[in-house]
Amino acid sequence: MSESHEIKGIFPQAYNFYMDKLGKIYDAWDDGDLGLALIRACRLVVFFPPKIKKEIVEEKDRIQMEFRRIAAVKGHDFHTTITAQKRMVYALADRELESFVDRMTSLMDQEGLLTLNFGAKPKYEHKQVAKL
Repeated sequence: MSESHEIKGIFPQAYNFYMDKLGKIYDAWDDGDLGLALIRACRLVVFFPPKIKKEIVEEKDRIQMEFRRIAAVKGHDFHTTITAQKRMVYALADRELESFVDRMTSLMDQEGLLTLNFGAKPKYEHKQVAKL
């Protein structure tokens, strides 16, 4: 059940999916919600083909462990807990977001996932026939 299958080609729906998710990462980043942008970037890794996932999964796991560590931080009351956690999430995202998204999009580009016609095959091939 946990077999790893290579994706043989990309189709327009997958391209649109990736572009939508990258757009949502950018929107959160642009709105100043760096933590949400980083969380969305980590979630997107799940949907990558195995070849890309293998390259970036350790980095994603390290970032998610940091989020778990931050979630375990406790203050002496609810307000100080939330304030401390928000500051730590912002610091983590400020440190990690740009390089993680850059690496992720570079890998996507190398595999052609950022190109709409990746894997598309022409309906017919027009061959030039030499006239005698």
